[in-house]
Amino acid sequence: MALILATSNGSSPAPVANPETNRRTANYQPSIWGNTFIVSHTPEDEITLAHKEQQLEDLKGEVRRELMAAASNPSKQLT
Repeated sequence: MALILATSNGSSPAPVANPETNRRTANYQPSIWGNTFIVSHTPEDEITLAHKEQQLEDLKGEVRRELMAAASNPSKQLT
């Protein structure tokens, strides 16, 4: 690869690529996985996330109610 050194204001030379430089290509094969693991955030993802958060809060409330009901009636715990 050929580089041309250019100076700016008498300071150290800065490398500049020669436009005639031939670059090698890699010619890699496409991935067998495709785009499976590319993550994108879409509005549908945000709606799904909000729905799952709401389900989580509902389940927390249900567990809380069941624990309070069990604590308020200790005679059921003996059987």
